Amino acid sequence: ETEDGDTETEDGETEEGGSETGDPSAIPTEGLWSLAVPSVLNDSCNLQSVQDVTTFMPTEFELSGSSSTGFLLDGELSCSMDGGAFTCDEESVMEVVPSLDGNGDMDAQLSISVISSGLVLGTEEMTMKYEVVLQECTSVSNPYNESGDCWLLELVMAFPCYLELGSTASL
Repeated sequence: ETEDGDTETEDGETEEGGSETGDPSAIPTEGLWSLAVPSVLNDSCNLQSVQDVTTFMPTEFELSGSSSTGFLLDGELSCSMDGGAFTCDEESVMEVVPSLDGNGDMDAQLSISVISSGLVLGTEEMTMKYEVVLQECTSVSNPYNESGDCWLLELVMAFPCYLELGSTASL
């Protein structure tokens, strides 16, 4: 491995990507962290065809309660650390789908689960991965009836489906 974290291949070439493990001795510094614009790692939902999926990931978060065993994101999401890797508790949210023309909302809401994880690279740097599962679509006006406008979304995706975003965060 080179100084900048790239991997050297047998023929002397270097591959970008850095280390697969974090720094087990690094304890993230508490404060307001900024996230770089995320990249799409996997989109089995085909969501990129209907909306900007990078908005699923926040642009910043408050890190607190930091120790060698874990930390809190935004004061409530508990993340546990094992060596230089971390995994946060699963979040479940319901999100109303905006209309495709930008005027109001569709009669559709998504049941979404999110798991955040990553590697602590240093006290002020980490990688972040957001694993988003769109579980199901239901009507907003009648949540017990799965119709509503969900049929429109089902033209471009099958439920459940998976979206994975990756980014780096720094203090």
